[in-house]
Amino acid sequence: MKKAEKQIVEIYKTIKPQIEEKIKLFEQTWQSGEEPVFKEMVFCLLTPQSKAEVCWQTIEEIFSDGSVYDASTEYLANKLIRVRFRNNKARYIVDLRNKFVKNGKPQVRGFIDNLGGNLVARDWLSDNIKGYGMKEASHFLRNVGKGDNIAILDRHILRNLVDLEIIEKVPVSISKKIYKDIEKKFYLYSREINIPLSHFDFVIWYNQTNRIFK
Repeated sequence: MKKAEKQIVEIYKTIKPQIEEKIKLFEQTWQSGEEPVFKEMVFCLLTPQSKAEVCWQTIEEIFSDGSVYDASTEYLANKLIRVRFRNNKARYIVDLRNKFVKNGKPQVRGFIDNLGGNLVARDWLSDNIKGYGMKEASHFLRNVGKGDNIAILDRHILRNLVDLEIIEKVPVSISKKIYKDIEKKFYLYSREINIPLSHFDFVIWYNQTNRIFK
């Protein structure tokens, strides 16, 4: 067993119960109502190149004061002051609510269910949600309990896949085809070492920060 692989396996053995509990909480998010699901959808708009904890704090603020539902792009951009690319992301939030908020209330779950499975849903989300690519769509679906057999391929994960000799190098850019090709290799590898794809990014996150978040 390679050194990097041994380290990953040992960490997973230690934190597997915590990850399983987190996955249960994500599944409960889907059952608990439309707003918690919409919250995760907006959260995953904010996370690219920003700290997840800061993004979640910002999410709590714009949901608690209701500004996520009716504020102008300019107002939201000011609320996103600690988030990178805040002007673009404020516009993405407005576009997202135009798609999924009716009469002041989010309507996400029925739409996602009608798309026909998480892989189809991910393709639709990455193609139709401004600010979403395959990674963000995968992140959202995992965070609402629909992440079976899909991978969140961010830069941290990709660097680890190089260390694990699953891929030769981190791609300069990732098209949908490249994403799915890497994901397939990752899936086969994860089966070999018995770590579900929906658990794997938690292991990487823990290895770098000694904690589990989202």
